[in-house]
Amino acid sequence: MSNFIERFRYRFQLWRREQREDWWSPPGTHLLPDAEDDPASPIGKLARRPESISTMLIRSIGVYFCIIIILAQIGRLIGTFVPAARFAVFVVFAVLACLWTLMSFTFTISLYRAKKRLQARGDKSSSQAMQPTAGQFEMQFMVERLLLRAKTLAVASGG
Repeated sequence: MSNFIERFRYRFQLWRREQREDWWSPPGTHLLPDAEDDPASPIGKLARRPESISTMLIRSIGVYFCIIIILAQIGRLIGTFVPAARFAVFVVFAVLACLWTLMSFTFTISLYRAKKRLQARGDKSSSQAMQPTAGQFEMQFMVERLLLRAKTLAVASGG
């Protein structure tokens, strides 16, 4: 009997997953890659930026609080000039702050996951921080060769 119940539960979960996919997206699109993996998507572009995850998180927190402060100051300004609208301004501020929090949080989480996924794959974005060092070494080598060549020409010309 438990085997029968287990099979029924498994088939019900499969059916439910198919129904949910049909509601939220066209059939078969759940097999497509995530937007985070697509280099053309905004999250994919931001995930490939040569910045560390901690820098990205600090930047996201800074932007979040700056927008909240700007909204609060605009609400305070409106409340100062139109005292009768203070309650409406507070409600609008609360709704906008909640929406901004939700959007900012979900965007930051998806960007964090995309960056983690790129790091796990060993993408070249982690080695971009070392490129200036490699460029300086090549430049130093070229300058040394140029000075050696100039010295050779000076000796050859008799100067």
